[in-house]
Amino acid sequence: MELTGPGRRGHGGHGGRGGAEQRARMLPVDAVLALLLRSDAETLADVGCGHGFFTIPAAKKLRQGRVMAVDTDPGALAEARQRAAEAGLSNVDFVLSQPYRIPIGDRTASAALLATVLHEVEDKPRFLAEVRRILSPTGRLVVVEFHKQEMPFGPPVGERLAEEETRDLLGRAGLAVVGTDRLSEAFYQVVADVDPTTEHR
Repeated sequence: MELTGPGRRGHGGHGGRGGAEQRARMLPVDAVLALLLRSDAETLADVGCGHGFFTIPAAKKLRQGRVMAVDTDPGALAEARQRAAEAGLSNVDFVLSQPYRIPIGDRTASAALLATVLHEVEDKPRFLAEVRRILSPTGRLVVVEFHKQEMPFGPPVGERLAEEETRDLLGRAGLAVVGTDRLSEAFYQVVADVDPTTEHR
């Protein structure tokens, strides 16, 4: 399993630049960040950050906060680091991760983002338990995924997650879903907060 953010590459045969640009036009960053970041002092874990598609705009909004850009691909992190430097950002930490082990302390992040990542994970409950571990007791998670339908880019339909599947996975991970939004004809997002009645394992 390899974490893949929207700013990095496509899936399978859809890795061309045209596909990435098309996804970017259909993935409204501001709409995602508006629900993810509840203040400008959040500590955000962008898990599967890729080349920094969300990392850079989030860091610009977090004037008193930080972004932890997490990925399993050193090359993607290097490009995200370069983009952050070019933007003059000093509030981004770059974290090289293992597939099911994020080297971030328990309850460190007040917000986390999984953008077009979850469908690629083989053991989704195990992965979400690790994301849940790094979230604070009042933390928020936003999951962005492809609609489960045919389209000219992205993963095959059989590998996509329906909204109901994503909501169920989050609920079983100790996260309380507070909303689902259709971002475009290609993407949806599910917003969930840490359920204070559960404890991470």
